[in-house]
Amino acid sequence: MMKLGIQVSSLKPLLLSKEQVAQSCEKMKALGCDTVQLQWIDRSVEIEDIAAALEKNGIQSVSVQDFYELVEQDFEYYVNLNTATGGTWLCVSRIPETCKSREGLDVFIGKLKDMAARLPQGQKLCLHPVTFGLLLTASHAQSELRCPA
Repeated sequence: MMKLGIQVSSLKPLLLSKEQVAQSCEKMKALGCDTVQLQWIDRSVEIEDIAAALEKNGIQSVSVQDFYELVEQDFEYYVNLNTATGGTWLCVSRIPETCKSREGLDVFIGKLKDMAARLPQGQKLCLHPVTFGLLLTASHAQSELRCPA
């Protein structure tokens, strides 16, 4: 059976307050959604309120995603949001401009490995590169980036 999921970043203008998050969760559930990837919920909305809105509507978060630089700046917030909402994956997106070279990618891979090592047991890191025109060699990608199938 396939589950219907939504990446909530698509609803960013509707995720600016506790009340809006609760209403959006109700509407997602009414559409048959039972799975979400959390992204771009306004930071003024408390983690506990996000978790409560999901739980009340029987919606499971599988992941929290944001830009790599933002996750690195406030790592604890994203880990806590993922933990409180039952997510497994912490997804970072966008390769920083300073890392868009062969040498920069080597540095970035090291930073991703360090970030992954800081995750609590049961959480995993994934990368959504959101980068056009950047080619990774197949051997480098396969040997250094352990991407889930």
